Amino acid sequence: MANALDPAFVQLNYHSQYGVHTATIPTLQWNSVASAGNAGQFETWGASDIDAKEMVEDLIDLMEPFYPTDVEYDGFTIFTMASAVAPALPVAGGILTNVGTQAVPGFTQAVQTTIGWRTATFGLFKIVMLDSASGDDFSIIRNPSVDVSLLALHNYMIGNTHGWSGRDNARPTQFIKCTQTLNEKLRRSYRQT
Repeated sequence: MANALDPAFVQLNYHSQYGVHTATIPTLQWNSVASAGNAGQFETWGASDIDAKEMVEDLIDLMEPFYPTDVEYDGFTIFTMASAVAPALPVAGGILTNVGTQAVPGFTQAVQTTIGWRTATFGLFKIVMLDSASGDDFSIIRNPSVDVSLLALHNYMIGNTHGWSGRDNARPTQFIKCTQTLNEKLRRSYRQT
């Protein structure tokens, strides 16, 4: 089903000096097997398996340059769903200690960075980062090769060594754009005028 989180998804928990945030990212099938990270394994687009914690950390490592140094990842929870309409059940999780690496982030409070890809079946896959580094530049980026960190994240996402998935259960394949804006809901909660 399009726009569904089944068969599994990861909830990433992180915080900045301004607030606590959660990101939800769909995945391929999760399997309850022994793993180095003690969180099971995900199937990958390359028809193999990957340690779940390793896959989460691989993604977050590539997201670190988009955050100022005061953003810290706290942990992750893996949920599975028997179908698109079934309840989400927590099955595994772990602690994270990753922090942002952008030392000169520009304005960050309530900044939302959204990076989007088209999937193999023409659905959407997005990564949304809150309280992210703006670099004081809110221009739309349509070519990932203009930024080293964005290109590294793009190359990882279109690869087949992970199990991240669009909500249409398809692999991200084509970069659409990277945008930055002020998230109005966050601005209100932070009492910005």
